[in-house]
Amino acid sequence: MKSHPTLDNTDLNLMIFTNCNVPFRNLLSTTTMVIYYTQHKNTVMEKLLGIRSKTFAMDVDASNGYFTCMNTNTKYSIDSILDAQWTDEKYLKLRIQHNGTIVKQTLVFESHMDLSCFLMELGLQPAVNKKNGHVRHGSYSDTNYTAPRHYRRSIYSTILIFDTHGQVLGHVHCSSMTERFYGFRYEIFGKNDDIVAAIKDKAVRNGCFGWVQISSFDSVVGEIRCNKIQGQSTHKWLKATWQSQVFVYDSTKIRFHFTSFRHLDPSRRTCFTTPPHSCNGTRVNTERDEL
Repeated sequence: MKSHPTLDNTDLNLMIFTNCNVPFRNLLSTTTMVIYYTQHKNTVMEKLLGIRSKTFAMDVDASNGYFTCMNTNTKYSIDSILDAQWTDEKYLKLRIQHNGTIVKQTLVFESHMDLSCFLMELGLQPAVNKKNGHVRHGSYSDTNYTAPRHYRRSIYSTILIFDTHGQVLGHVHCSSMTERFYGFRYEIFGKNDDIVAAIKDKAVRNGCFGWVQISSFDSVVGEIRCNKIQGQSTHKWLKATWQSQVFVYDSTKIRFHFTSFRHLDPSRRTCFTTPPHSCNGTRVNTERDEL
């Protein structure tokens, strides 16, 4: 039986890892946070309550999706999300498998926006209450689920290090939402159910939010929002595959945001005042300001 590497808890209390470049000053509540690191399933090695957390940026080998543990120089790979549960109280419980090791963790987010961003980076689709912007409770469980490629092979990875003496080990440089996401509106000239199916399949495989629809002008229209890498890739794929017009949102935010990528009924009014997919039906090549 293959042995799994262990952490020397004289040096570290706990190691948590993620590729989500969320501003960590807003991510964790150190007074209510409960996290478990387990070497094997149901074997709790560490239980930390209300300790002071510090952050430390680590490099990742983008060719194989590995990161290197600072103290042991042992390589771990993030392989799959076993299950996840989140609530409208901004709690997220994760059970992640890497190299045969099970990691359980509960994160407490300071804002619903941070929780929503984090779920998107994991390839999960949170439902958002339109009235108050809160993330509704949800869950995901699939032992055969493989994390999206951008999750397993992210160029940027962050490791949270919990030092026994509360020593500052380093800092994570925070980034804005526009640096993490990529959103755009599109219109493809030509009515074709195969186009709709291809776009939906591409969006789902890339972990994108958004929608697709056959418009009243017999064109295929919609919006797509993904992480930066997958968003740009999807944009290039769409432009290279069909005659289309694309408008990239400066804010990355799309107008219609669903819990999963949707194929909308043609009768639903979704048009905009400016191209692409303009209400008056005019189609010009000039891009205008976002609504």
